Amino acid sequence: MQVQEKSNVGLQRTYTITVKAADVGAQIDAQLDAIKGKVNLNGFRPGKAPKSFLKKMYGRSVLPEVLEKCSQDAGTKIAEDFKVTFSSTPKVDLPDGGASLDAVYEGTADLVLEMVCELMPEITLKDLSGYKFDRLTAHVTDEVLAEAIQSMADGHKHFHDKGDAPSATGDRVTCDFLGKLDGEPFEGGTAEDATVELGSGRYLPDFEAGIVGMKAGDVKTFDVKFPDEYMAKNLAGKTTQFTITAKKVEVGKGHTIDEAFSVHMGYESMDDMRTRVKAMIEAEYAAASRQKMKRAILDRMSEDYDFEVPAALVEQEFESIWRTLTIDMSRHGVTFEDEGKTEDEAQEEYRAISARRVRLGLVLAELGQKHDVQITDREVEMALMNRARQFPGQEQAVFNYYRKNPNALAELRAPVFEEKVMDVIIAGSKITDVVVTREQLFAEADADAVEKPAKKSKKTEATDGDAEKPAKKAKAKKAD
Repeated sequence: MQVQEKSNVGLQRTYTITVKAADVGAQIDAQLDAIKGKVNLNGFRPGKAPKSFLKKMYGRSVLPEVLEKCSQDAGTKIAEDFKVTFSSTPKVDLPDGGASLDAVYEGTADLVLEMVCELMPEITLKDLSGYKFDRLTAHVTDEVLAEAIQSMADGHKHFHDKGDAPSATGDRVTCDFLGKLDGEPFEGGTAEDATVELGSGRYLPDFEAGIVGMKAGDVKTFDVKFPDEYMAKNLAGKTTQFTITAKKVEVGKGHTIDEAFSVHMGYESMDDMRTRVKAMIEAEYAAASRQKMKRAILDRMSEDYDFEVPAALVEQEFESIWRTLTIDMSRHGVTFEDEGKTEDEAQEEYRAISARRVRLGLVLAELGQKHDVQITDREVEMALMNRARQFPGQEQAVFNYYRKNPNALAELRAPVFEEKVMDVIIAGSKITDVVVTREQLFAEADADAVEKPAKKSKKTEATDGDAEKPAKKAKAKKAD
């Protein structure tokens, strides 16, 4: 087999591969030998038919396998001889469109293939010791701890039937409701036995305010105005009419924060509750701090590395982002015009995001390889358990899905690998601890850890980054 580089432009390469006629013939014979014991031919015992007869009957049918084997061998030879790594599966064609295949099959012409491929870029890693990052830290104050425990108490109210008394802020009302726009029911505006805790802010302000004062058995119709920026454009800024049937009104009574409450919540004592709640808050602070540092690291690397990335990988990433984006926009009735841009402009923005993701992913992979970052089976198992916990009651189904789908299971390794590479970067960089307030620590803490587009809207942020934020649903609720 002879290989010759035909073109070399950026990461794109084209090679011409020539396989001698005798070698092609040997490949055909090998394929025929592999099937001769599996076919039944009249007049011959299994496996005893002459090769000439087998070739006459089945020779052309094995030609695709021969071409595939030659292509695979060519790819291996190119990788070894030219010291390159393919970024995706090379495309192999017959330069003459297959006109010479008859002669190749008859052994009177060599097989000529053309392989078009895209290579992985060469990455020269920066010295980590030159990196400097701030690690933001915040202290859990007594006030914050008290707020957290009070929130626990408020969230575990005892509700008691209020009888014929009218509802007030803080009460819980069980009701049916029907919402109409211009006299017609709209999607998401109907529910039965909904529970509305008045003053919680889970529903639109007009909706909760309209229920205040209702008694069990009351039926009331009132207007509810949706915000101008509401996700569902058919409702944004519109005034609708809701008919509410109150079924039950309950008054809530909060817990007194004392030893009995701490035991009720599963703690040994008030001191134990304070210690453990404080530890949970500290863990939240630490997670927010790491997220900010991760963002700073990736932003710095995006500045430091500006090499060409494989177009096929960028396109694959873009298709994934674009598919999620368009499905989300369709579900919520949002258009690109609502975003103040054309579809072409949006595609250009998200292709840039895709290129950045791919570039940073390649840098992290190179760093991981250099520092021999390994993912253990135990770490993958822990990632799977964490994933299963996100689907209460369906844990076994989640386990079964991932264990039956190796590709899906491999996806769980990616964030584990990324975090371990981050540990390598942090360990090799100069880190300065900076004490900040809780507000400073959590400012924009939900921003994407990988992407930072010049302009990002609430409607598209669900697809812009690793940590997805569900968009608000087009219901009477403000958020689920």
